Amino acid sequence: MLRELGFSKYAAEKEETGQRAALKGAIAGAGAGALATIISYPLDTLSSAKQLHVWPQTWAHIKAGKGLWGKTNRLYAGMGSKLLKTVPAAAATFVGYEVIKKLLNKNNNKTK
Repeated sequence: MLRELGFSKYAAEKEETGQRAALKGAIAGAGAGALATIISYPLDTLSSAKQLHVWPQTWAHIKAGKGLWGKTNRLYAGMGSKLLKTVPAAAATFVGYEVIKKLLNKNNNKTK
């Protein structure tokens, strides 16, 4: 009997619909987008520096301790504006995916 109660709770949460599911998807998407940006942004900055042929100056700046953790933190400069773009876009993508998946499942179940 306890196992049945546990399963019914799982089934109820799995079938969760409406605003709560959308909010969970938005939070998951926003978190994923923020984490991906925070991890990849310094690599993009280094890649851009290499393409602009300022790689030796950038590398010397980082080795001197000024670029990565110092006051002139060039690796993360401009990341705020990138986060303002990426976080809402990732949240919308996750919510859109979940909505479309539910719509397709409903349509698929009606045809069977």
